[in-house]
Amino acid sequence: MDNPLEQPVPEDPIARAHEFARDLAWGVANGKWSAGFRVSRNIGGTGWLSLSFRTDIDAQGNLERLRESKWKGDFPESDLLQSFGYFEPNLERYVKNQPAFLLTPKAFALLEKPLVPPRIFISYRQAESSAFASLIEARLNIAAPEAGVFIDKLLEGGEEWERRIEREIRKRDTFILVYGKTTHESTMIRKEIAWARESDSRIIPVLHNGYTGEENYPEELSGIQWIAVETESAENYELAILKLLNTLGYPTLQSPRAATSAS
Repeated sequence: MDNPLEQPVPEDPIARAHEFARDLAWGVANGKWSAGFRVSRNIGGTGWLSLSFRTDIDAQGNLERLRESKWKGDFPESDLLQSFGYFEPNLERYVKNQPAFLLTPKAFALLEKPLVPPRIFISYRQAESSAFASLIEARLNIAAPEAGVFIDKLLEGGEEWERRIEREIRKRDTFILVYGKTTHESTMIRKEIAWARESDSRIIPVLHNGYTGEENYPEELSGIQWIAVETESAENYELAILKLLNTLGYPTLQSPRAATSAS
């Protein structure tokens, strides 16, 4: 996976806590330091990581480089990491004024998600695909709450909706195209595809409602891998969504079969 230690630090304090927990987990997984840490307290009671339980010079040096190079001397406080469930107390290692903690499995689970969350636009024809598109949106929001998912039901009254849709597509990097038998009839869908291609978005077609891509499929998408709902059933919709989540880099409990490829 990409090295998270080379990514910029978020400005939002909550996002900073998540980012730091991922950094620590990545360092453990790559042998930079151990999964246990001591915390020094200042007069005001706030705490910061001071020592890895590994006492070798390399481990401590790696942690100090993380502090100075990426975090500019400003690690998130240990209390915040504990509140989010990334730290648990280690009483066996506790010494006066230096509480000890272990990274939790929740911190390591952060390594199973994309380093940079996708920014997603869901494109679909309302007359045919509203239910499936809404299901995809709901599952994405559960699996990837940090991702920016836009679907047209987020439009507000009084908006110039076509301009808003174009703007949302152009500022996102992933374009999920829900495609059925009548999708080709929508002039708006054709515009959305064009905007996504102009923006160099990653386009992921998802075929459903018995559509196989044999007729009226956009020629400009002919070389792009698709995901297909083989027959209409709750099980096959679930399988297609699992394939989509895996394609986006999010782990699932199942190992879905390979996505159907475009002919």
